[in-house]
This record gives sequence, structure tokens and C-alpha cells, in this order.
Amino acid sequence: MIIYGIEESDSDNKEVRRSYDRDQVKGIADVCEVNIADENMVKLVRLGKFNKDKKRRPLLVTFSTPEKKVEFFKRGGKLRENIEFSEVRLANDLTRTERENEKKLYMKAKELNKNDSGEFKYRVRGPPWARKVVKLRMIEGVQRRATKQIPGLAKLSYEERLKKLKLPTLKYRRPRGDMIEVYKITRGKYDPLAADFIKLRRDHVTREQGRGNSKKLFVQRPRLNIRKFSFSVRTVSLWNSLPEDVVSAKTLNTFKNRLDNFWKDQDVLYNYKVDFKTDYTGSHPSSHPSSHKASLESDEEDLDRTCVGKIP
Repeated sequence: MIIYGIEESDSDNKEVRRSYDRDQVKGIADVCEVNIADENMVKLVRLGKFNKDKKRRPLLVTFSTPEKKVEFFKRGGKLRENIEFSEVRLANDLTRTERENEKKLYMKAKELNKNDSGEFKYRVRGPPWARKVVKLRMIEGVQRRATKQIPGLAKLSYEERLKKLKLPTLKYRRPRGDMIEVYKITRGKYDPLAADFIKLRRDHVTREQGRGNSKKLFVQRPRLNIRKFSFSVRTVSLWNSLPEDVVSAKTLNTFKNRLDNFWKDQDVLYNYKVDFKTDYTGSHPSSHPSSHKASLESDEEDLDRTCVGKIP
């Protein structure tokens, strides 16, 4: 085990410095509530050349049994709560084989992150003696835990809790937020130079009734996944599938209301396990040509309400 940030004696005598280091390790053991004796510390070596001006060289400690090292790592978090050892950090001393395996794990996690849509993150986790790549849900887990804290909802499933609260999944809210940003860009709310990565289709002059809209975006063909999941690419298919009276809304609040109404039957609204439907026909008045004019002339322009549930 390597200990960083531990104080070092400035004595010129090696035995005095070694005795001081041994006492320091015992002090750390007391904070971590680890029972340790002199015979448990087989070897104590300071890494690097001794320098009185730099008295915090890393300390390599070799224990008689690996179990002692495991105890230190399990309770090492207690050091942060101690004033004397708050800057001390514990690290595993890896062999050459262990370092190679660790490097392979990080490379594997990096490759998996490149090929993922962003809903998950892959990290190297686990104690030093059992390292592995784990899959972490980065988006939905926070809301799942938060809704479970509400009295009376803990025994319900996540989907049932969301329906009870009328709170959409985060998987739904991200595309919704994307659509709002695209609407602002197409309406000139942002500096054109800063939003030039979104381009309208020049060849799209007319549209078929009930299909798409007159503000369709140019479809880009990325080669790499890192580009495929970027904002300017992932938003195109969803935006192009919206009906005319949604994208042609005169105000932002009107656009939000019409978008929510068009997507209100999307399964992903309360179920994060399903995918967002890009070929979704919706449940909007635009599906019925006879009601299209009435929808545009409705009092919806003056509404200042928010999304289904609690999203602004």
C-alpha cells in the first residue's frame, strides 16, 4: 500500500525516520480502526530521494497479510474526517501484471463510452483486489431515488410513481429540451453564427398534408458514434417528424404546449425502458385536417402553462 501526504521526519538518521514512519502508520491505523502491530508491517520505504525541504515523500508499506491492506482501504474514508490526516490518501501498490490489467480495464471502459448513446457511463470500480468495469445509469437513477423518498410512493414501481406525480422520465425530457432549442434556433433566437450547425433543408419547399413540416432540417450522415449522438444530429429525425402547426407556433410557450400535446401518448413519457419513437404520428389536431385551422386559431397562444407535469 502507498500512503501519500504523510508527514516525514527531517532527521538525518534513517532509523529515526523509519521509527517515525512506523508511528505515523499506527496513527493512521487508529483513525481507520485497524488493529496493527509492528510485526504486521514487514517493510516501510519512502519513495524518492530524501530532501529536508520536501518532507512528504510517498510511503510504501508492505503488510504481512493482504487482509490488513483490505481493512485500510475499507475504512480509509475516515481519514478525511481527521484533522491530522485529512490530506493523507491511500493507494494500492500494483505489480506490473496488475498495472497492465488496470490499463486494459480503463481502455475497455473508454471504448464502451464511445459506443454508448449517453444514457449509461462505464467506469472502473471495485476494491483493488477485484477491479472491474461497471455500467452506471447516469440519467434516470437520480429521479428514481428522489421519487422514492416521497411518503406513500415507496412501494410503487418507478413508472407508477411518475404517473402518480405526472412527472415525465428524464429520457423523455432530454428530447423535449432538444426540440425547444431547435425551435429557438429556427426562430432566430440565437446568434446565427453560433447556431450554424443546424441547417434547414433547401430542397424542402412543399410538404405533404399530415407529414412533416415546412422547416425540416438537413439530414447529416455521421461516420462515428461520437458525432451520431451530438445535438445537431440526434435532433434531426425528431424535429422533422413534428407536424406543421407545432413547429410554426408563434411563441415558445405555444410550441411547448403543442409539443406536449403531440407527444402525450409516447410510451417513454413514463417508461424509460422503451425507446423514443421517431416515426410517432402523435395525438394532435394536425392529424385531422379539418381541425388544423381551429387549432391554429385557438386561445392556446395566450397560455403560459408548462409541460405535462412539472417541466418549464
